[in-house]
Amino acid sequence: MYIYLDESYNLKDRKKKQFISINGFAVLDERSLFKKWKEYRYPFTGKRRIHARDSAFNDLRLKTLKLIGRPDLTLLSVFQIVQEIPFEKEKGYFRKNKLDFEKIYFDLLKILFGKLKLEEYKSVKIIVDSRKRKGGLLAKETFKI
Repeated sequence: MYIYLDESYNLKDRKKKQFISINGFAVLDERSLFKKWKEYRYPFTGKRRIHARDSAFNDLRLKTLKLIGRPDLTLLSVFQIVQEIPFEKEKGYFRKNKLDFEKIYFDLLKILFGKLKLEEYKSVKIIVDSRKRKGGLLAKETFKI
């Protein structure tokens, strides 16, 4: 099984709920999924970096919805409303009155992995935003089931 995850958040727009989340998918046949994804995104490769919110990629977004309808793909999401994060010192979510994102993301991942039945699979490869994540709390921790 392959699990791909990326973080998302809204901390600026105070008119909406502020949140921190981790979203992604789990798939069994990674090779066929990425072959299809490569085919879908080929017409868009000359443009800027693909981002879900960018209206230039509306057509690609529609094709992507077909991909997530595959029977061997499971969408994953876990989130935390910022206003509901506990301030208690022993929880460790704040450092010098600022959010400790590493701690929040780490705890969200533990919750997510705890809900998945990973022990049912021979092997599980987890990729957490591989473009950005080079070190820190998430990179040094080994997740145990």
